[in-house]
Amino acid sequence: YYLEGRLDESTIDIEVKPYFDSFVTYWSKHKDEKILFLEKPLPSIDWSFAGTPDLITDRAIYDWKTSKNHDKVADLQGQAYKTIALAHGIPSLPFIVVQLQDEGKETNYGDRMDDWCNVMGLYKWRTSKN
Repeated sequence: YYLEGRLDESTIDIEVKPYFDSFVTYWSKHKDEKILFLEKPLPSIDWSFAGTPDLITDRAIYDWKTSKNHDKVADLQGQAYKTIALAHGIPSLPFIVVQLQDEGKETNYGDRMDDWCNVMGLYKWRTSKN
């Protein structure tokens, strides 16, 4: 709602407020980016899967995390989102995980996609009838 300009900040629960404040601080340095997709379910017809990226701008694909720790699965998640973005005419973008609990610390996973393509290729091979 905040990025859409529809958030009534007085409705933010006290438990969520620190995450929100961290997000606002982080986003204040990126607000000139053009929002392309915001929490929109997007399919990849060619690969037969879909996902809902938190945010895709003209400069990056973002994923907000409220935990301090995330693992390599986040890299794979980003590669899937990049595959989806390409299917919708968006050129390869870096995938950035922003840890809101850690004052907006970002991890940039770059624009690799090879692992996701390998996972999907293996899945298609494993589930094929031939």
